[in-house]
Amino acid sequence: MVDGPGCTLNGEKIRARVEKGQSVVELRGSAVSGTPPSSCYNALSSLTGCSYTGVQTLGKELFMYFGLKAIRVHFGMNGSIRLNQAVKKGQENSRPMPVAVLEVQLEKDLICFYESTVDVRNVSECQEKIRFLEELDVCSSKFSFSRAECEIKKQKARMLCDILLDQMILPGVGNIIKNEALFDSGLRSPSSPIHEEDEEVSAVSDGERPALLGSVSRDPSHTENVTATPEITSTHGGSRIQSPPEVHKEVSDALELKEEGTQEGTALGPDACSIGIDE
Repeated sequence: MVDGPGCTLNGEKIRARVEKGQSVVELRGSAVSGTPPSSCYNALSSLTGCSYTGVQTLGKELFMYFGLKAIRVHFGMNGSIRLNQAVKKGQENSRPMPVAVLEVQLEKDLICFYESTVDVRNVSECQEKIRFLEELDVCSSKFSFSRAECEIKKQKARMLCDILLDQMILPGVGNIIKNEALFDSGLRSPSSPIHEEDEEVSAVSDGERPALLGSVSRDPSHTENVTATPEITSTHGGSRIQSPPEVHKEVSDALELKEEGTQEGTALGPDACSIGIDE
């Protein structure tokens, strides 16, 4: 699944490389030429001649604006974009190009979307949704830890692991971010906020942004408290995770216990190095 960081990067690429004010010359792709209900021909064809005015992202959604209308893109499991793609000389027949879901031909630029879902929406509705949820978007510069914590606490009857994946509560969070946030906070995945102390729920919301991969770096205030301790790392989803300070203490205690056990000939218990996470 293309989570919030991947979608945000796609939006940044379009924002940096596609000039505003260009008119739509042509729209192509399976979303235009396919048969209903997969075809959006009537809605998409109405964009021809409209000027491109900007792009925004919210969680896993990307919105391209054309006057009063917008193209909403969801990248699904493996969606991607290509800008101004060109086949290099001598490679014309080396590999067939994938069929684009949508190609937006502007006056100077070509934007192609692959393995995605697209539809046309009203700009005001898209912008209203963004204004309402941008403080909960883990990739947004306006992300609010306090509001995220408040929204999580409201969901008292639900499993915490399900709450974190709810796109109306924390847009952009996927399995990778969820797992790393829970790992960093030291909470078990099935825990429900109704059973957690306030500081533990805060630890989950504080751990969301440091868990972002690729485009979003670790929050300085989050790492400040752990840089003075020896690093104990684990690999999850191809990324490097640093354990909280209390984990280091428990591991150190376990190692001391192991040394004492070795000297005295006693056996080390199975839970001596559990690093503080319930099995």
